[in-house]
Amino acid sequence: MTHMTCEQFSILLDRYLEGSLNQQEREAFEAHAQTCADCQLLLQIRRDCQGLDDGGEVPASFSSSWRQAIHQQEDHNMQQMPEPKKREKSPMNLRRWLAIAASLVLVIGGTWLVGQNAPRNRQTSTKQSADYNTTPYGGTGVDSYMRSADGQPAPAAMSVQADYAMEEAAPAPQAQNAPTQPQKIIRTVSLNLVTREFEKDLETLNAAIGEHGGYVEYSDVASDRGSRRYANLTIRIPKDKLDAYLEAAQKVGRVSSYTESQEDVSERYTDTETRLVSQKAKMERLQQLLKQATTVKDILEIENQIADTQYQLDSLTGALRGMDSKVDYSTVRLTLQEEVPTASPTELTLGERIRLAMTDAWDAIQAFLADFVVLLVVALPYVVVLLIIILIIRFVIKRRKNK
Repeated sequence: MTHMTCEQFSILLDRYLEGSLNQQEREAFEAHAQTCADCQLLLQIRRDCQGLDDGGEVPASFSSSWRQAIHQQEDHNMQQMPEPKKREKSPMNLRRWLAIAASLVLVIGGTWLVGQNAPRNRQTSTKQSADYNTTPYGGTGVDSYMRSADGQPAPAAMSVQADYAMEEAAPAPQAQNAPTQPQKIIRTVSLNLVTREFEKDLETLNAAIGEHGGYVEYSDVASDRGSRRYANLTIRIPKDKLDAYLEAAQKVGRVSSYTESQEDVSERYTDTETRLVSQKAKMERLQQLLKQATTVKDILEIENQIADTQYQLDSLTGALRGMDSKVDYSTVRLTLQEEVPTASPTELTLGERIRLAMTDAWDAIQAFLADFVVLLVVALPYVVVLLIIILIIRFVIKRRKNK
């Protein structure tokens, strides 16, 4: 054994002190002790401890050896102290900054949402809506009552199959022989206009609506923070006068955008109309069967089926009226925006530009503070409830600790 490690030295230490090592191991052990200060200190401590066990006097080297070992351990601990402290403080600082960031996001985000949802300088807002769908009757669908060729009531299962087979069979004669329906086209136009004479041009547009036989379904006139006014109108114009109205409207102000879409609902309209004819024929059959019914059970079953058929009739009729309304009266979504002329920045002096910038900044601060006050008022009840819950939890925890 020519070279020995510290671990091997520790293992052979007891055997060395007992004198049980061979010549080669003893030489390697002593050579390592001379080159390694830590192992030499360990050997000296073990020898001193062995001397104490033998009842001898405490050697002077024992005290110095132990002091040296204690100092080395203290130096090692001092070197290791800053790192744990850093690891302990880091999470605290991270949690603190996260809490501050969350608070700022809550305050600024909540104030911004309040400002976005609050109406600004709302002047007028009117809304008109027309619903052409008739409210359908409620009802429950049950098996229809039918009679066989000999006049006897048919079984319930046979009556259901026969009724729905008749309904889903070939279209009624009226639908087969009906003339070809004209094409059903729904036209929708979006028109944006910009003007410097807002009130005059708005009156001109409203007058043109009446001249072309239309009406306003929705109207919203307001202004933004820059005192620029705008009007959002949803207009219904007869389909045969739509082009004339658009031509007159585009002469007002300046057209900033124009979009038009067309939807062909001819197939859907024909299908709905065919189903309506079928349901009307079914209603006539049910009314005839109701006159022939003799028992209370048969009468109730037929009346329930009549109620369900009436629901289908009302629903299909409302759908046809809605499509007729959209086809006969085209929809125009018109936006009129006021364009306020402003002086070029190069025409203003430096002082005027600074004054305008300070005014805008002060207005923005005032608006933010007002929105912040609204946020505090809205959040106050929730904060009070949260504080009460926290106090109750702390009281319960403290009471348990005292027990």
